[in-house]
Amino acid sequence: MALQYRIATKQDVPKIAQILTDCATHFTNRGIVSWGPIPFPEEIVAETVERKETYVVEREDETVATFRLVWSDPTLWGVQPPVAGYLHKFAVGRRFAHQGIGPSILRWVEDQVAKNGRFFLRLDCQAHNESIITYYIEHGFKRVKIAHIILGGNVRNVQLLEKQVGTS
Repeated sequence: MALQYRIATKQDVPKIAQILTDCATHFTNRGIVSWGPIPFPEEIVAETVERKETYVVEREDETVATFRLVWSDPTLWGVQPPVAGYLHKFAVGRRFAHQGIGPSILRWVEDQVAKNGRFFLRLDCQAHNESIITYYIEHGFKRVKIAHIILGGNVRNVQLLEKQVGTS
């Protein structure tokens, strides 16, 4: 069953918000603070959909995952030369976990980044979330540094990771 990738539309916003809510709830239930409030606000999703940054991944006309792909991330990575794509809000619907969908999406995103003449795929996650950090390391990412950001008045420690996807 092949995966199809497309830029999200307004009609996808509720599904995307639900996937993000389900994933955040899953991590919270495991004692791991994740991104975003629960439920994840549809208005935040709508903003990224409007900017054409958010993708949905479908299998047999069912939305199975979502992610954002952007070409700069000055908030976490600082101002950088145009050498990377940045992956955010990567979430596979809980019903579809452990079916090989995540690694397939990572490969697709890596290909898109390389096709756009970039050499690295970069992402971030909560620095204390060792299980997700391990997942990314198992898929070829390397730890770069811990960034300290302020969200909602709270300091968060964020692990920055990157993977080379093209040759410089």
